[in-house]
Amino acid sequence: MASALQRLLVMFSLGWHFALQRLKMDMAYPWDFISETLANMLYSAIQLFFFWTIFLHVPDIRGYTMPEVVLIWGLAELSWGWLSVLFLNTANNLADSYIIEANLDRVLVRPLPALWQLLCENVNFQDTTVLLKGYVLVIWAMANCGLPINPGSIALFSLLGLCGGCVLGALHLLSAAIAFWLKDRAGFNGLMFDFGEAVRYPMSIYPAAVRSFFTFVLPFAYTAAYPADYMLDSTRRPNLPLELATVLLVLALAVVLVYNQGFRRYESAGS
Repeated sequence: MASALQRLLVMFSLGWHFALQRLKMDMAYPWDFISETLANMLYSAIQLFFFWTIFLHVPDIRGYTMPEVVLIWGLAELSWGWLSVLFLNTANNLADSYIIEANLDRVLVRPLPALWQLLCENVNFQDTTVLLKGYVLVIWAMANCGLPINPGSIALFSLLGLCGGCVLGALHLLSAAIAFWLKDRAGFNGLMFDFGEAVRYPMSIYPAAVRSFFTFVLPFAYTAAYPADYMLDSTRRPNLPLELATVLLVLALAVVLVYNQGFRRYESAGS
């Protein structure tokens, strides 16, 4: 038991140093960070203008007011922020850099779990601005929805955002893993981006078949819409904590199983 705990601590320590090295690389080009931050702020302003324009003409969307829709959007931004920081670079680089260019070789020879190494060396600190944007949107929406803003509520939506990011991360990683079997430099994450955009709105606007798809097949609804319903009125989704824990467990097991099979199938770049 002690040796297993010691190994776990060593793994986290090395992962932290991997992440610090990535931060040093990113900060070598500070203007990239600044320009990306400004672009994110502009994009957010355009999004809010879009919502404001819609709600000038309609009082609500299937019973959701503008602050409630912004709450969903803010939670989606939090989930997207955690996806971008923790998982997205790994999913985007897996096919081209690691599999086709055979950079996975150096990962597999190290005495650490390969998937853990991939995640740690691809942490993207530049996209922490997306997290900040999500916090601003959620807090604004809570204030205008009459929800209490206190340490407990902040901790709640922070945890929901992190869980949503893990759901997104698992789905993107599973999509990227197709590259172990079908070699393609472009990767296979494009469809996941489209699905992620589609669930930034209340689930009630979709027919039952679409809601079921985003709940049971590709559970994108747990990244924003369902957590927002739980925050607005827990009776709308009373079992959300249990549902979310189940979704995360199933996705985590799927990612581990698929990547273990993928690493075994990996053939390097031999001639």
